Amino acid sequence: MRHHFLLFFILFILSPFVSFAQIDSLIEELNQNGLNKKQVQQINELIQASLYKDPKGVLNSSERLDSILNQTSALFEIAETKNSLGLALYVNQRFDDAIDQLLESIRIFEELNIQSKIARLSNSLAIVYQVRKESETSAIYWEQALSIYEDLNDSLWIANVASNLGGHYMEHDQLKKADALFARACPIFEALNRPGMLGYAKLNQGSMRVKQRRYAEAIQSFDKTFELIPYEANPLIHAVAHTGRGNAYLELGRMKKAQDDLQQGYDISKSIGQYEQQVPASKLLSRYYEVNREFKKSLQYFKESAILQDSFLTKEEDARVVDALKKYETEKKEQEIHLLSAENEIKDLLLQKNNRNLIFAIIGLFGLSIFVYYFYRSRQKANLLNKALKEQKETISKSLLEKEFLLKEIHHRVKNNLQVISSLLKLQSRSVTDQKAQQALNEGRSRVRSMALIHQNLYQDDCNPGGINIRDYIHKLSSELLETYKIDRDKVTLHLEIEDLLIDVDTAVPMGLILNELISNSFKHAFPSGTSGKILIQLYHTAGGTLHLEYTDDGIGYNERNIDANSFGLRLINAFANRLDAEYDIKGTNGSNAVFEIKDYKLAA
Repeated sequence: MRHHFLLFFILFILSPFVSFAQIDSLIEELNQNGLNKKQVQQINELIQASLYKDPKGVLNSSERLDSILNQTSALFEIAETKNSLGLALYVNQRFDDAIDQLLESIRIFEELNIQSKIARLSNSLAIVYQVRKESETSAIYWEQALSIYEDLNDSLWIANVASNLGGHYMEHDQLKKADALFARACPIFEALNRPGMLGYAKLNQGSMRVKQRRYAEAIQSFDKTFELIPYEANPLIHAVAHTGRGNAYLELGRMKKAQDDLQQGYDISKSIGQYEQQVPASKLLSRYYEVNREFKKSLQYFKESAILQDSFLTKEEDARVVDALKKYETEKKEQEIHLLSAENEIKDLLLQKNNRNLIFAIIGLFGLSIFVYYFYRSRQKANLLNKALKEQKETISKSLLEKEFLLKEIHHRVKNNLQVISSLLKLQSRSVTDQKAQQALNEGRSRVRSMALIHQNLYQDDCNPGGINIRDYIHKLSSELLETYKIDRDKVTLHLEIEDLLIDVDTAVPMGLILNELISNSFKHAFPSGTSGKILIQLYHTAGGTLHLEYTDDGIGYNERNIDANSFGLRLINAFANRLDAEYDIKGTNGSNAVFEIKDYKLAA
């Protein structure tokens, strides 16, 4: 397993022995004396230099600084501090919160139009998304970062991002691409005399050599990492390097060295609380003891790796889910207890009634009068209990309706937020004079609107909040695009052959964005000079258990539309098709035809 370190390489430049007392003293001074921009910059540099030495201490300092800066209007300093807070949350493995802070930081730097900061944050976001197993998103952010740094001609950061992107390709077994990127990065680090960054690149390169089964070269790369990066500067890098080198020794049959390295990798990971890195170390130790026929120890480490693997990435979400489930189960059990108590009381009353009948039959008329009296009282109690049961059932029904209303309200707010984003893009496009930039912003608005439509459908009164009617959605989407591009409906006609299906949101979003790209492309390019044409969209279940999505127009083909095969729109289609695990084919002769066989989809319950 490869571990990412974002781009906290400032820690190799600053002293590795930063005092937290110094950081806290500077923050307290800032709090008392007011905003001092140079002092804020100094604090952020010290925080970023200490990320892997004391993650909890760094997080506490970052949150204090962020709280102080949020009371000011210093946008640059606020953004830089949110960047530090995002990095601190990352090293504490709170990935969702880290993404929120980094996105807020990049939003401010985009407003300030500081390209170097945007590129650095794009790289950081790519690494967090990579750890969250959202590979497509991470690749998009890395490509954005690399493109900006190439425009800025920043060779150091070109090498940095190339090293990270090489790690991405390595994880996805595209080893030739990874090798080329590492080969690009290492000479730059050497030429610029950046030992820490070179050490990190060598770490990645060593991990790749293990994958290539070039174990001797892997050991050399890991040795170089130890030589270039002191343990005090970043213990986690040493944990990863020890684990990687131990793996190489294990493959070569050098058992003593393998055990020493794997144990050190495990111990360091555990001591600094980096449980993600503890997973591969545990797995390899389990394998080592299995090879040496020490099966008890092998099972011990195997169980530990399995437990860590299950709990690592989703532990924050699991905590929320567990709390919600506990609350729900408690309420449910209380309702069940009330119902059971009521039923038991009714049973007791019925038993009393039967006993009274026997007594009344024996004691005659006197007993009969007493029976009538008690029977009347029993009926009153039964009526009261039935009334209580009815009220409890109504309470449960009301609770379910409230939960459904809350879910619809969430979708309503998401739709409103997406509309705000669309409005912001529209406002931005008005201030942009470059035609291509305007076109890109308008296309972005179209994509945002396609997602907003889904959430709009989900909060309507007659809709299932868990899914959307795909036929209605595609009809609305195509109709809105007709209006957006001002298409004459008499000239360009839309024909929909859509099966009546209720689709889960996670399936509907990428499907809608694919159709948005295809329909928009046709409206922009397929029917030049107001020519007439027809568009056909088909969606249905197949006998093979897939969803068949087919899009056809009879306009001019792709070859005549002057469309770049590597355009952003086509790359989006490829990304979303991969997300749906769809096999697809796009042809551009005599019009256009795109066929998708979607394997990974969900129907709403």
